Formats: sequence, C-alpha cells, structure tokens
Amino acid sequence: AHRISQVFTGGVVAISSDDTFVLCQCNDKVHMIDIASGETLGTFTSAAEEDPVQCIALSSNNEDLVISSKGLMMKLCSVSGKKGLKQWK
Repeated sequence: AHRISQVFTGGVVAISSDDTFVLCQCNDKVHMIDIASGETLGTFTSAAEEDPVQCIALSSNNEDLVISSKGLMMKLCSVSGKKGLKQWK
C-alpha cells in the first residue's frame, strides 16, 4: 500500500536548477520531492528540534541547502548526501 504523508505546510519552496526536485517547508522539516514521480527523496530537519523553518536557500549547483529557523539557527546541508554538515546560531 502506498502511504501519502504531508510534505508542505505553506511557506517557502525551492526548485532545483535542473527542475528534477523541489524542496518544501513542512513545519520543522524540509522535504525533497521528485517532481516527476512525487516521491520523497529525502528529509532535512531544522538546526533545533521542533524549531519551525523560516527560510531555505538552494545553491545553483543543487548541492548545498541552507535552512534558517524561527529560533535564529542556520543549518548547512548536503543535498546529495542528504545530511546536515554545519549549524550556526
């Protein structure tokens, strides 16, 4: 059975420069969604647990994602590695 879950709660989105995926804000997470299939390719969290995402920025080469949160934290993530690299307050 295919399960459908919430992937967007309003707010910011970023589309990859090659139009293959979209990054969608969903509370304290950012979901990476394949545009063609609608499949969730990965999920990134804000720097602090349950700290709502305020802004996201995707690099032009689709490799780096910066997430800023309401608690004034920033997190740098590797899109291809689907993991956090650094965070700042």
